[in-house]
Amino acid sequence: MKDETKLDFSIRNTVKSDGPAVYLIAEKCPPLDLNSRYCYLLLCTQFDKYCLVAEEDNKIIGFVSAYPHPHHTDTLFVWQIGVDPDFHGHGIGTALLEHLIPLAIKNGLIYLETTITLSNKASRALFRKITEAYNTNCIESDYFPVSLLGGEHKEEKLLRMGPFKEKGDL
Repeated sequence: MKDETKLDFSIRNTVKSDGPAVYLIAEKCPPLDLNSRYCYLLLCTQFDKYCLVAEEDNKIIGFVSAYPHPHHTDTLFVWQIGVDPDFHGHGIGTALLEHLIPLAIKNGLIYLETTITLSNKASRALFRKITEAYNTNCIESDYFPVSLLGGEHKEEKLLRMGPFKEKGDL
């Protein structure tokens, strides 16, 4: 679907039945770590306040999973964001975050955190674009070294972005 056609997609919070489709998108989106189907069902049910899907013609084409950080009451941790490769290049990842950030702000979560490998250039570009759009900061630090992740997984850096304000308040 990499053409110039404008997509008519919508974004909504997840429901239980979204779990299998979210799993399938994650499966198609290396370098995302693929979690169990059970994990995606939990995300779509117990973390549904901040887990969103993008749909076109009743087909899930992207998702973001996030949850309030248990130790930083002003922070939303973005666990994964994935877009079906057939729909890359249409701004779906950006739209998911643009939908998520005001929801977080409304609930007092003014910082976003995520972890990303150095080689995940697409995710790095996406989060850089969002921090620029909101005119806010992004601090990168060491987080999970290879020694904790195992030999086949690359080091994960922590990105802490914010504080975020509603775009009208910039």
